[in-house]
Amino acid sequence: MINIGTTGHRNLNKSYINIYKRRLYKELLELKRCYSNITLYSAFAEGADRLILYEAMKLDIDFIAVLPMKKDLYLKDFDYNSIKD
Repeated sequence: MINIGTTGHRNLNKSYINIYKRRLYKELLELKRCYSNITLYSAFAEGADRLILYEAMKLDIDFIAVLPMKKDLYLKDFDYNSIKD
């Protein structure tokens, strides 16, 4: 069993997104090969947090939201397009 906590920048360089995705997927895949049970902990913020979350979801890795404040306050930090993603 392994637990992974994530954090990162909100504003990522868009020209590197595909590189980031491939690298994250590769690293997560390797971890999945080594460990039978993985849980990803994330605040699900825009940027790096969601990038790793989406790659983890492709590999059926479990995840848990760790919010820094009450959910209704946290959602106010995002615009509509961000929330529906």
